[in-house]
Amino acid sequence: MIEEFIFDKIFRNFGKSNRANPAHQAKPYLISLETALDKAWEEVQSKLYCYELPPPQIKEDSSTSTACINMQDHQITINKGFVDFLSAKGMGYESIFKGILSHEAGHYKDIPWDLKNLLRMLHKASQICGDKKDAVTNYFLDVSLNLNLMLNKNNKDIYYIYKNLSKDSRVDLLLSHVYQSKTGLDFNTPPLPAELKPKLLELEKIMFTQREDKALIKNLERFAEIVHELLNDNNEPGFGAQGGNRSGGRTGNGKGNGSGKHNGRGSGAQSYSLTGLDKFGIRAYDKNEIRRALREIAEESNEPSEFVVISDFVKKTEEEIANEENKESQGIGKGRGRVQKKEPKNILDPLIEYYSILAEYYPIRINDKESLFSGKESKRSGLKPWEADNPLNDIDIFNSYGKFMPSITKAINYSGGPVGKQKSKITPDLILMIDSSGSMTNPAEAKSNAVLGAFCAAKEYLKKGSRIGVVNFSSQTYAYGFSRDYAKIASSLIHYQDGGTELDGEAIDKLVSSTKKEADIILITDGGIYNLDSVMNNLNDKSNTNRISILYIDGSSRSRNAQKMQHLNDKNKIAFYTIRKEEDIPGVIIRDLKQSGVIAL
Repeated sequence: MIEEFIFDKIFRNFGKSNRANPAHQAKPYLISLETALDKAWEEVQSKLYCYELPPPQIKEDSSTSTACINMQDHQITINKGFVDFLSAKGMGYESIFKGILSHEAGHYKDIPWDLKNLLRMLHKASQICGDKKDAVTNYFLDVSLNLNLMLNKNNKDIYYIYKNLSKDSRVDLLLSHVYQSKTGLDFNTPPLPAELKPKLLELEKIMFTQREDKALIKNLERFAEIVHELLNDNNEPGFGAQGGNRSGGRTGNGKGNGSGKHNGRGSGAQSYSLTGLDKFGIRAYDKNEIRRALREIAEESNEPSEFVVISDFVKKTEEEIANEENKESQGIGKGRGRVQKKEPKNILDPLIEYYSILAEYYPIRINDKESLFSGKESKRSGLKPWEADNPLNDIDIFNSYGKFMPSITKAINYSGGPVGKQKSKITPDLILMIDSSGSMTNPAEAKSNAVLGAFCAAKEYLKKGSRIGVVNFSSQTYAYGFSRDYAKIASSLIHYQDGGTELDGEAIDKLVSSTKKEADIILITDGGIYNLDSVMNNLNDKSNTNRISILYIDGSSRSRNAQKMQHLNDKNKIAFYTIRKEEDIPGVIIRDLKQSGVIAL
């Protein structure tokens, strides 16, 4: 997207002269605040297509000194004092509201427009800026959004607002020059000190209005590297003033000068800074929204490491927020404090979550096993008086002579006797045998179809009430007993040994013998198991093994492994599946074998 947008002559004339500026032509007192707000909101909704947002509100005393959008209920709140301040600068109410509402609704609808993008940006900023991540991310979002509004949506009202904000700190001054350079408009900026000119040249290279996810993160990274060293508590006194506010985008925040609340007029009026912001980050969203965003990141990531690091970052940030809130509540009064339970850090937790999320989209289908059991046959052995609680079907109408009364009506008397075997359907227990040798993908470094397939099978068997045992094999064979504890099962599946490939037949025998009913077996491997034949022959001959499925993770360099294993289909319990890509997994059906043969998906 080209940011060197050519403004029409009218827009440029607006920026050069307040006399030609319609924002300064309307007399504020000729139109009420409410009427101006309604008219502005109607226009902003039509331009940003944000009809789902609730009507904005004006408040005398607000948790923000300017304006904010709450990212939980999406309510936009505008502080009347900020409106008075801009009105005192000569802006009309409708123009003020169009600028503020475009900015606030734009944070919901346009930039960052997606919580998963914000989480990625905050994580990237934390790597560069540490605890200044919220401020740097907010500055970047505001610049990106405002430039998009001015350059691509021809929004002049946001320009008038930012022109009237003070540029007190070095960051204020630098970013005002960025706005001026990118738009060609006069933002009433003081001269730029020589030491900041190299930073301006670097910032000018950033294409702030790019919307692609990867470009967004890359631009944020460049922005953070340029501006983070300019941030400190001395030149940013307004930052953090509204730290408890769980709100979203802002249009500048008040930077107090010690005079208390402002009225927008007179020598004691408060000055509003271009970059004075509320704290805004993860705390602006509820936990359900954060979990949904993490799920989206998992679905998009081919590298589990991205999900792991961002998930870990989110959990740490949530712990920090909880500790802050805990300290605040303890200071309120006796009995008001909350004790936060600190959970141990475990890299397996986000990895398990990653594969669990993906497994929901690739379920393995399981046909219940037909099972025979001893039954009884009901035989007619005479008549008996029918009672009200007896089945109506038992009534013998021919021997009751038309009389329908308890104890008088005759019913057939049945007696049971053995009749041999009857059919029923059950889901056996499951033994998952997963190859974690060096030739298999490390599930922590890249997406492992083997681990994903195992998670898919585990989820489906657990849903059907079965227990699961795990055999994780490489140079060592670890056989984990049958369990319904998903966390334990998942941890066993995701363990990566990175060794040779060998199965311990004795350990597998011991696990198989511990099942209380028949067991299905699923082996997931890329081949190269030197004692595979002997182990499979032994399992095929056992009376308490049921269906044995080999899920072969195919690779072009391992096609010979598949040929070596296909002969196992000759066994009456074994089926061979070739998994060439992730999308093959839903095609796997664990079913009773009617005939042998390779099932290539």
